[in-house]
Amino acid sequence: MRRWRYPALALITGAAVTVYEFAAPNLFRGYFGQTIYVWANVIGVILAALALGYAIGGRWADRSTTLRPLVWVIVAAGLYGVLVSWVGPAFCAWLAGPQEYTQDTAIQSFLAQSLAASLVLFGPPLLALGMATPLLVQRASADWPVGRAAGLVFAVGTVGSIAGIYLTTFCLIDWWGVRTTLRVAGGVLILTGLLLAWAGGRKQPDTGVAASLLLLVFFPTPAPWADLPPADANLVLAIESPYQLIRVVDRPRNEGRWLAFDEGMGTYHSMQVNSDTLWTGAYYDAFAHLPEWVGSGASGQAPTAMRICILGNAAGTMADLLRLHNDDRQLLIDAVEIDPEVTRAARETMGLKDHPDTRIVHADGRTFLAQCEAGRYDAIILDAYARQVSIPAALVTKEFFALVRTRLTERGMVFVNLGALRPGSTLVKIVADTMASGWGGTIARCPLEDQANILLVAARGRPVPLPPAGSQLRIRESMAPHVPAGFKPLTDDWCPVESLTANDLQLR
Repeated sequence: MRRWRYPALALITGAAVTVYEFAAPNLFRGYFGQTIYVWANVIGVILAALALGYAIGGRWADRSTTLRPLVWVIVAAGLYGVLVSWVGPAFCAWLAGPQEYTQDTAIQSFLAQSLAASLVLFGPPLLALGMATPLLVQRASADWPVGRAAGLVFAVGTVGSIAGIYLTTFCLIDWWGVRTTLRVAGGVLILTGLLLAWAGGRKQPDTGVAASLLLLVFFPTPAPWADLPPADANLVLAIESPYQLIRVVDRPRNEGRWLAFDEGMGTYHSMQVNSDTLWTGAYYDAFAHLPEWVGSGASGQAPTAMRICILGNAAGTMADLLRLHNDDRQLLIDAVEIDPEVTRAARETMGLKDHPDTRIVHADGRTFLAQCEAGRYDAIILDAYARQVSIPAALVTKEFFALVRTRLTERGMVFVNLGALRPGSTLVKIVADTMASGWGGTIARCPLEDQANILLVAARGRPVPLPPAGSQLRIRESMAPHVPAGFKPLTDDWCPVESLTANDLQLR
């Protein structure tokens, strides 16, 4: 069994590579978000560090015949991971700075900052783990021919990486959070290095020093999320879910209680509705008279009944506002939220309560609609966002809007809340063109007064009706038909929505 010692070590180091790789963007999400650009920085730095590690480790393997280099690269990778769990949040906070970013300043800054964080926090341990691979091949070649030893080390290491992906994604971060996951992975590497040293007969003081480092794993670190901007806000709750960092904060200057995801930006995904004033002061107010806008009896039911589907429920702000302003109607609402932890946070801190006419469903929005019967809804509201500022790609394609059309009643309407700084941006035009191609009818655009939001509206079987007189945010005055701009529609095969969003925010 001794001959399997080094393939077993390859399994452990391979798992550590992907634990670190998947922990990195989860550590960064509270500071730089989780855009594809942040992921690109993380993956690029990790691949570069591994490549450099392979080269350096290969040269070292040719010059050494002892276990000591292998022991110390494994211990070093583990120790660095433990240190990252301690100082990583503070370093990210220092890079991001104390200011609260807005949509038009965030992603460009976060692109450079996440690259720097990746280099400093995860470059060194991945360099060390890369060095371990040729050292393991060198040691294993004493028991097998070189070709077989190399193939075995890389094969078993890849299996370990696969295990690390699933452990990190489905278990470790969900159970313990990202910082404890880093400490556990680092502790396993330190312990592995020590066992390897002792198995090789090394009893020198340097192994005792390394053993003492293992105690660092058990030192707790405070949760870093309370330090995120804005500095004068009060953190009410923070939850790390498999999808995002969920924070509920009491905003400064009596701005109310907000639910926000990921980085500390001046944006929100839900606001607590004030039942005294009945208004949020945000884009939600444009939907207050939605039943009147859609028209009574559109689905053949009694005039007071209307079926509404909300894709992107978050803390239930939209459903609360609809009920508050339409208590003379029966609104049967299906509120779809992909992340159950968001609902839990809303129940604990945002006043979300069960309502007999509202069903909260935890599912992917498109999958949920695909499973619904045709002609079910009088109105579908798309208010979903992925990674803070970008609408999910699967919810803006030609195929998706064709699906939406079939799920509406004969005179039903769809409302798309699109975050955009400029009404005439390429993002708005291409999404509207895509709606038109998947819808087969006219599309109306409604820039919202004093909001970085635009409503795209379509009606089945009729022209888009005007909003009721007196609607909030002056949507009646701003509403205009969309003139097709001739853009290639977004499809399930081609949908660069994050790049379009970045262009709209003048970040590229």
